[in-house]
Amino acid sequence: MTEMVLQARQMRTRDRLAAAFLLIVLFAGTLVLWVGIPVLCLWAASKVTNSIASHFLVALPTTLVAMGTFAWLLFRVDRLYLRVTGTFDPAHYDEEEYDDDEEDPRVVRGPL
Repeated sequence: MTEMVLQARQMRTRDRLAAAFLLIVLFAGTLVLWVGIPVLCLWAASKVTNSIASHFLVALPTTLVAMGTFAWLLFRVDRLYLRVTGTFDPAHYDEEEYDDDEEDPRVVRGPL
């Protein structure tokens, strides 16, 4: 291999810093997803409702929607991390290339 190809494959310092930042965001985001959102939704429902029955009727769907939305955002950050590190390139991932008889396409998994 030529030297230019080897240099192109190595991550630049800027990419390494971006990848490290995204890992920190993913770590903090998972804590927010599993601890922060349920606590915040229960607290917000306590301020809106008067009875304990209505408190949980408001808190449960609110928590589920908030966690689903935040999980989608974390998924997007995870894909961004994979693109920054060069592990996942959406342009080269085409599901139509694979026939039904062949194995399923490889799913690239990130730190999330």
